[in-house]
Amino acid sequence: MTHDIATISAVHPAPLSGLRVSVPALDILTAHAAALEVALQIAQQMCSTALVPPRYSGRPLDGAAAILFGIELGLNPIQSLWLVDKHYGRPSIEARTMVALLKARGYKISTVELTDTTATVDGVAQDGSEESSTWTMDRAIKAEYVATWDEETDDWVRSKNTGEIIGNPLYHTDPQAMLYAKAASEVCRRLAPEVLLGMPYSREDLAYAPKLDLEPETAEPASVGDLLDAVPDAAVDVSDLTEPEPEPEPTVDEQPVADPAPVKRTRANKGQADAADGAE
Repeated sequence: MTHDIATISAVHPAPLSGLRVSVPALDILTAHAAALEVALQIAQQMCSTALVPPRYSGRPLDGAAAILFGIELGLNPIQSLWLVDKHYGRPSIEARTMVALLKARGYKISTVELTDTTATVDGVAQDGSEESSTWTMDRAIKAEYVATWDEETDDWVRSKNTGEIIGNPLYHTDPQAMLYAKAASEVCRRLAPEVLLGMPYSREDLAYAPKLDLEPETAEPASVGDLLDAVPDAAVDVSDLTEPEPEPEPTVDEQPVADPAPVKRTRANKGQADAADGAE
């Protein structure tokens, strides 16, 4: 009898969901756990230096997550710490990093037009498929990406829930960079979603995201020790995954008592009842 690891599967002890976990899936999870441990070791050293962005300084867990996400994109650990950003629990990268990742894989990204009011970017994949995107200032304003200045408060319009600026003020001070970022990231996401892992937003989008209805992080970060304790020392033994024994059916102590049938009153017993009432 042969055992092909690609076909062996084990039943996870979750009778309500009926989840089946295959051996290859367990191998993948174990490999990711091992990668997380190595990423934590790198992040603990790097995040204690002055050569990481403030968002990861003294935060090795966030740094490890950024390293893991960056590796999936093709970035090395140091590049990941510098280029992978986090906003509202979502990792993101800048539009120019998207362009760099695609160009490194043979995609052609070119700027057709770039002014203070419009930006057009074209892209061509290796198979010849093409994408083009044009972002104008009017389009950005309509999509609420542009911050608005409130003359009454002498401040930018802010979210009532978070107090953050709604929209990005850089559309006023550096419009070409912002319009290019919108057009370039849109072309990259359309042209190569498999390279960017289906990333829905660029860093430029998430940096000022109250309009996206994303809530700020409130959970307390876990400690490095807690996360390392969760890493398994070895792969899961699928032989230990067995079907759970069914629970015994509940026993009934007493049978329900049926309601007594109603007594029909006849002429005879009606007379006896009337006599009894008269005697009283």
